[in-house]
Amino acid sequence: MTGVLFFIIFILCCILLFLTVRLFHMKRQFKEITKQAYAQLAGQDHSLLSIAFVDRDIEEVTVLVNRMFERIQAARAESRKNEEALRASIALISHDMRTPLTAVIGYLQLAKKGCKDEKVLGNIQIAEERAIYCNRLINDFFELSVIDSNAYDIHWEKLDIGEILCEQILANYPNFEKKKIIPRFEQHGQQFYIEGDALLLERALQNLISNSIKYSSGQIVFSLLKRSLANMVVLQVANSVDRVVDTAHVFDRFYREDAVRGTDGTGLGLYICRKFIEDMGGSITAQCEEGIFTIEAAFSFSPAGPP
Repeated sequence: MTGVLFFIIFILCCILLFLTVRLFHMKRQFKEITKQAYAQLAGQDHSLLSIAFVDRDIEEVTVLVNRMFERIQAARAESRKNEEALRASIALISHDMRTPLTAVIGYLQLAKKGCKDEKVLGNIQIAEERAIYCNRLINDFFELSVIDSNAYDIHWEKLDIGEILCEQILANYPNFEKKKIIPRFEQHGQQFYIEGDALLLERALQNLISNSIKYSSGQIVFSLLKRSLANMVVLQVANSVDRVVDTAHVFDRFYREDAVRGTDGTGLGLYICRKFIEDMGGSITAQCEEGIFTIEAAFSFSPAGPP
């Protein structure tokens, strides 16, 4: 009787050991499946799940996950294809519209010069301003399609950022006057050279200045300084504002605050600015404290002068 009892206990222990080992293997395989599935969803792994299974049910779950992942991959591929087609369409439409719209602006300017009637002249002026605004929108969308497709090259060179910034401030002086703003530029007699692309830098600075004019309630200060530890040249643009700016989203594409929705713009200026600065190896941040909205753009410092 005692031998039979020991035999039963031995059998039960073997069964328990077998079930424990099997459960351990199943748990490990489920962890592996979960790990691979997360990697697939995050786009880090594009291969299907493949593992040696000891259980048919786990194998069926893996087959189901693989089928779902194949559908996700197909949807992603279709989405990328549609995005590329949309960007190409925007680029083509923008390009086709720019030429006739430029001609319209030219004819309106000619009509304005030859017009003697003040009422008609006022209407022509309004039409010209709207046409210029439409032309700017078209240019922004064309530029956005080029940026998102990375269809441009960066031509690296040493640039005097202070000189280029002064040129852009002067070019925007009529806009400063219109809002009765006197910009202040602080460089403390130093020259700062950076590594970058002249056209991208000019475009980024244009957008920064345009944005500062749009947000400012009366004062704008442009400052250049060097951070030696990071070996970076930092451009600070500080605006006095009469509201709190959502700095977490000002660089988002198409973002526009409710307070400035009545003004001209697409919400692309700071997005394009950030993209160009980051493509040149820099960074851009924003903060708003005590009525001062400040944007900081950092660029790689070049110790040498112009080539």
